[in-house]
Amino acid sequence: PLAHGLAGQIGPALTLCVFAGLIVFGAVPLNLFAVRHLRRTPAALGHATAPHDPADLSRALRKPQFWTLAGMSGVLSLNHSILLTFVLVLFAERGASPGMATLAAACIGPAQVLGRLALMMMERRVNNATATMLCIIGVTLASLVLILAGFAPGLVFVFAVLQGAGMGTLSILRPVLVAQTLGRAGFGAISGAIAVVPTLAAALGPSVGAVVLQRGGAAAIIGLTLGLAVFALALSALLIGGMRRAA
Repeated sequence: PLAHGLAGQIGPALTLCVFAGLIVFGAVPLNLFAVRHLRRTPAALGHATAPHDPADLSRALRKPQFWTLAGMSGVLSLNHSILLTFVLVLFAERGASPGMATLAAACIGPAQVLGRLALMMMERRVNNATATMLCIIGVTLASLVLILAGFAPGLVFVFAVLQGAGMGTLSILRPVLVAQTLGRAGFGAISGAIAVVPTLAAALGPSVGAVVLQRGGAAAIIGLTLGLAVFALALSALLIGGMRRAA
């Protein structure tokens, strides 16, 4: 909403400058202050870093769980990147007014926080595997709801909650799944290697979405993101099935 309001008052270019200024003069100094403060804490001073064994990553790369988890994360990241990039276009095509579209898009961020809070409240009753499956089901339902929003534009808010809560919660579940499926030895290197896939997928999202939008319109984008979510759901079922058999 802030970006929408500023763009209407001072134009898109100056709005980008405002947010760039917030990062350079706000976020960067705060980050530097936090890092320096953490380095001076007793816990940081007394912490001994365990040596990294390159063999841990090599062993993980030979396991199908590594590639299943990386593929699931990458597919979901591509889904989310495409939707976030073209969310206003999709909402407008579904019949939402500019104000409604902006407000609904702004709900995606808070929904991520709400999803994580819900996980914290239910952590004793829902295990990580079940939570992962529920989140991906939510992301899948989000694309289905976006299809139905063509008949009832207000459903864009339901989409925002499902997409935001699902992806927000999955972002904190992924490292837990890495530890559960691949062990804690070499966790940093393994988790970092897996993170390469969703990072690249997120970077490709805008370009992929632009090509699909140009050739097939908004309906093609929604169909693509729905297919990606279903594929991620299948990969999660494969991953969780392996976890349960190992247990």
